[in-house]
Amino acid sequence: MRIHGGIPCSWVLLFASILLSCGSVQHYSGPARPETEVAHILSNPFASILDSVFLQEVDGVALGIFADRATVLPGVHTVKIMVSREYALIHFSEQATLTFEAVAGQTYRVGGRLSGGKAEVWLTHESTGLRIPGQQ
Repeated sequence: MRIHGGIPCSWVLLFASILLSCGSVQHYSGPARPETEVAHILSNPFASILDSVFLQEVDGVALGIFADRATVLPGVHTVKIMVSREYALIHFSEQATLTFEAVAGQTYRVGGRLSGGKAEVWLTHESTGLRIPGQQ
């Protein structure tokens, strides 16, 4: 998809995410809690040379256009992840959901790739580098 002037939409989204996506969305009610009581889920716009991976929803609630991370309480969460690829000026993107158990004090980064026309998604535990496939 292209916007006026022939600029690919994925480029616009990428630049917007670089410039304006420093926002975090708190996915629980009440005041902010200490880092030891929450978990963080981060987008991954530079997942590979081909793919960008974005966290779109947590437990059915959209992050919003300028948010690139979510803060959640420990427990089971379902995330919607979009994998996007621009190749030879053609844009492909697919979404998939993943369910996992967040642990307090931990940070997870979304990961994914396009394979066979579908998005294969996972989370990577930031401190250990271990991949968490969840239940698709």
